[in-house]
Amino acid sequence: MIDRTSPENFTPIANPDNWTKSDPVISFSTSDEMSGIHGFELQVDNGEFSKAESPYTLLGLADGKHVITVRAFDNAGNSVDGNVTVFIDRTPPGPIKLMIDNGRVATNRRTVNLRIAASDNDSGPEMMCFSNHGMTFTAWEPFISNRNWTLSDGKGNKTVYIKVRDHAGNEAPIASATITFQSKPMQNLSSTFTLLASTLIVIIIIGLLIWKRQYAKKGFLKPPNG
Repeated sequence: MIDRTSPENFTPIANPDNWTKSDPVISFSTSDEMSGIHGFELQVDNGEFSKAESPYTLLGLADGKHVITVRAFDNAGNSVDGNVTVFIDRTPPGPIKLMIDNGRVATNRRTVNLRIAASDNDSGPEMMCFSNHGMTFTAWEPFISNRNWTLSDGKGNKTVYIKVRDHAGNEAPIASATITFQSKPMQNLSSTFTLLASTLIVIIIIGLLIWKRQYAKKGFLKPPNG
């Protein structure tokens, strides 16, 4: 029997099929109506092909995207390739940078603005959560670089804690930032000095006018006779 026809086209399946910190598993199969399937070989990126059976676990891949090629052979030696891409990220995001109210050291507002910066070379930051004490955190929410936050009750130093994880589920070390809460409105010293100086000048002018009027009534300020 002559068989010059390649096996049926196929596409391997990766599990998971997106970013992961675990070892992905590749499943594959195809058929050949003439001579039947003899076996499969698998290649990672541009490496060597080696015999493989489905399902096949890819162990110890480096971070990044990898193209997996599975080659199917029939019993006549004809072959066909199928490809799938896997996404590996085992490195947590970092470093995480958290800033409260653009780096101010103190505030008289309970609601503050948080600015968050996070780097991740592969899958990228996906989720974040917060805490006022570093123990219990809020539910995970989509990562954004700007968010309002309510400080805990009371005066004094207030520390905000943040956790960030990437699309592969890697969590960065907890980051934090501190600001001092003051219940009374803070005043700018320069503005306060200007206000006090202006008030003092007004008082002096009013005092001089009163003094002038009183002495004028007593005749001390009458012009001399010509």
